[in-house]
Amino acid sequence: EIDAQRMRAAVEVRGVDPKSIHSALRHMALQGRLDIALARDEQSVRGTLSQEGMRLEGSAVRHGAAIDVQARLALERVNPAAFGPYPEGSIHGSVEAEGTLGEVAALDARWRLENSSLLGQPFASRGRARFSGARVTRAQAELKLGPSRASVRGDFGRAGDRLAWTLAIAQLRDLAPDIAGRLQASGTLEGAWQDPELQASAQVQALQLPGDDTLRTAKATLAGKLARHEAQLSVSAPDTHIEARLAGGWHAERGWRGEVRSLTNAGLYPLRLAAPATLAISRGRVALGPLEAQLEPGRLTLRELAWEGGRLRTSGEFGGLPARWLAVAAGVGEHVRSTMLVDGAWSLAAEPRFKGTMRLRRASGDVAVLLEGDPIALALTEAALDAKFGDSGMALTVNAA
Repeated sequence: EIDAQRMRAAVEVRGVDPKSIHSALRHMALQGRLDIALARDEQSVRGTLSQEGMRLEGSAVRHGAAIDVQARLALERVNPAAFGPYPEGSIHGSVEAEGTLGEVAALDARWRLENSSLLGQPFASRGRARFSGARVTRAQAELKLGPSRASVRGDFGRAGDRLAWTLAIAQLRDLAPDIAGRLQASGTLEGAWQDPELQASAQVQALQLPGDDTLRTAKATLAGKLARHEAQLSVSAPDTHIEARLAGGWHAERGWRGEVRSLTNAGLYPLRLAAPATLAISRGRVALGPLEAQLEPGRLTLRELAWEGGRLRTSGEFGGLPARWLAVAAGVGEHVRSTMLVDGAWSLAAEPRFKGTMRLRRASGDVAVLLEGDPIALALTEAALDAKFGDSGMALTVNAA
């Protein structure tokens, strides 16, 4: 209907696929009705669009440069995987939003998802928040996935804002199949998006890494801004207690750069970093060193440890390393008694086949091998092992007297 003051129109929607309008959208079959009214001082669209399991009701009314919007999305047993590369699930609940779009948008959002499932586990979430420009205020949200929990409370987006969060993952295998453990983490996010400040702490109990049945406990704290922050890490396991302190900054173009300021191990292999060591981490590249450390009673010099593009390079040397450490690492420690100290050096590359050299030399001491409880002492005046890795395999040379 059209007259001198306005135009009114009703549009019936039947089986419309948004993907036919824009290739980035997902396949759907929308049904519904839109009521459109256009006048000099006000323009509006009100209506309902739906497809199986989804129903969107809303309105948009424009007054000058401002647009008042209201919307409600109802979901009933919707599978996220039907819309793209998302996890399988069944989502039931609603999302509501209202506010004003204009030079600075301001929207109040509420959602309640319940009696749902995701990744094969019960799923639920509820919350509310106000979005105004780049700022989030009055945020209050909770999420449950099986026995795991997460929550967010507070404001974020400008100086003085503070957003508190918690995270509890009952089993890390649910997210990373090769890693086991229980994660507890919490912290705060303060300030604006351009320069946020993070305070966080996390602890993993019963941690198991791929191919290893050893149970560990890991703890971490992080404090500072993206460009400048410090972190403390600790890992405890039988015969091992490692503590490290790092400082550095994250930059979008070059990744994370900083230094390992301290590193100690109070376990079976006592170690203490002699001086800070540089560390750089970016997409596809990790580089550590040079690094100097005391390995009681010996020393370790790591000249280079770099992984880039799937290739590994490392070189260095050590002196006064107890030979019994090598026996323990090889799983024969209970059959060997040793006072021998070993010097060595290596220069290796994996591309992916190992190439390079490794050398071991006796510095002092002797070895006793236990055979059925009776020790056989080996008094060595000279012992050396040289290994060379190449395309044709490994060449091994052993000298002993």
